[in-house]
Amino acid sequence: KVESISDDSMRITLEPFERGFGHTLGFALRRILLSSMLGFAIIKVHIDGVAHQYDTIGGIQEDVLEMLMNIKSIALKSDQPEPINLSLEVTGPATVTGKDIVVEGNKAEIVNPDHVICHINTERTLRMTMVAEHGKGYTSANDISNRDGADQEVGALYLDASFSPISRVVYHVENARVENR
Repeated sequence: KVESISDDSMRITLEPFERGFGHTLGFALRRILLSSMLGFAIIKVHIDGVAHQYDTIGGIQEDVLEMLMNIKSIALKSDQPEPINLSLEVTGPATVTGKDIVVEGNKAEIVNPDHVICHINTERTLRMTMVAEHGKGYTSANDISNRDGADQEVGALYLDASFSPISRVVYHVENARVENR
């Protein structure tokens, strides 16, 4: 039985099973949903005027590291197997959100357009380019930058990528038959 709880939450009920099968299937389903499903994630960001992730940008409330953490939480949906280029250009004062991101060729959709990236407090322009890639599971920023090898560009900030479109899985097992097995 599949029950929709909200726009981003579902409850799936499977019953009845033999003793021990509930945990076996619950654990396997959790592993598959969190680490084996294909998805899209932003892996590389280039922000105009920023040399490294520990930098700050005048007129922007968040520092670069906090902005990168917010960008990591942008959820993308696409059927394209190749990397997708994204760009952002916002003049302040403004709140920069996921809906300000422009997807090259409309090859992807921003699933959470209201997600806040940063706040621009002065009349300045924030420009950045990003690359999103297809993958599954989790890949660290170090692995991504080493994979790019000689193609690393100056000023590129690599992000840890969680490609899975599922962010949380919880399974609960109850006794189906209490007395007479």
